[in-house]
Amino acid sequence: MVPTLAESHLAIQNLIATYAERLDARDYEGVGALFEHGRVTGSGMERPVEGSEAVAKMFESFGAGRGGRGPVRHLTTNVRIEVADDGLTATSRSYFLVVGYDSSPVIRFFGSYADEFACVDGSWRFARRHLAPALPSGDPES
Repeated sequence: MVPTLAESHLAIQNLIATYAERLDARDYEGVGALFEHGRVTGSGMERPVEGSEAVAKMFESFGAGRGGRGPVRHLTTNVRIEVADDGLTATSRSYFLVVGYDSSPVIRFFGSYADEFACVDGSWRFARRHLAPALPSGDPES
């Protein structure tokens, strides 16, 4: 069964929010699970990172690189979702902002996401997430 357009938009928005919530909770295994059949690419990355385990390890290494500096919140804004005519694939573009707070809030980094989704057996999942950080380095147009 193919979900309606409204159902697809809501499911994809929830998938995007789940990704941010799991990163904030440092649930790297949970983040990886979102990419069981997908991959992560990014500006400056040598090659795609594919599958649950590899994606979980990548995000865990990012978290370790922060040195565990206080909690963070991943904010995703200006989400634009486009569902294909067949109702089984979709894309989205959005911006992200990561705010950390030790003694006061500070922007850790920001950039954009370009996502691809697939609907399998009525459920939406990530097929690809492209990360294009703009701060501390990177080109926001990548």
